[in-house]
Amino acid sequence: MEKIIGTLNETAIHSALKSYFEPDTAFHEVEFLGYVADVKRDDKIYEIQSRSFYKLKKKLSAFLEAGCDVTVVYPMIRKKRLIHVDVETGEIVRTRMSPKSVKLPDMFCELVYLSDFLPLPGFSVAAVSLDAEVYKKCSSRGSKKGNADRLDCIPTEILESIAFSSADDYRALLPLSELETPFTASDLAAVIGCRVESARSMLLVLRKLGIVEKLDEREKKTRRAIFRVLPKEAE
Repeated sequence: MEKIIGTLNETAIHSALKSYFEPDTAFHEVEFLGYVADVKRDDKIYEIQSRSFYKLKKKLSAFLEAGCDVTVVYPMIRKKRLIHVDVETGEIVRTRMSPKSVKLPDMFCELVYLSDFLPLPGFSVAAVSLDAEVYKKCSSRGSKKGNADRLDCIPTEILESIAFSSADDYRALLPLSELETPFTASDLAAVIGCRVESARSMLLVLRKLGIVEKLDEREKKTRRAIFRVLPKEAE
């Protein structure tokens, strides 16, 4: 990782992940079909994106129609150290660990925009877990919340890459032994430890893949939508 970390001519995480999936920089930022692929080697393409997945739709369609295998890479920062720097002196004012982290279910808040691509042959998703240091500029007299702006986010370690290329990969995310049927998005969020918003998006994607179905009735007390997991052969 020493050769990857610290490339600052673009966002460091983006640069690091390009080199993680393809060490040869000759295959980075390749012009193809009027677009620029983050990584393209032969017929294999990687697109690295942490948000605004909807912006990828036209590009992905063109790449897939050309017969390429396309992987969308989603970075997830597990541990994040915040480093506040006085930009006038270059001195580190303070450091602390952020209480926030990105969890795998959070990916579905973006992946929902690409749900039409998920069943297509040649399309896959890679969720990459990593630790990072976030550098922020601040006045040495500034408050912890008011005067900080992000300078860069530097990955310190890439931990693992989880691949999703089939319905079975997505089905494996459901804790079937712990999830009572029928269940709500809130139930799912409580079991897997994520935000309800992420659980809702996850259920939208799983419905698209034929893994869960939304039932006609609703929960009696809250009137929330309820779901059940479909048998595997129903996919």
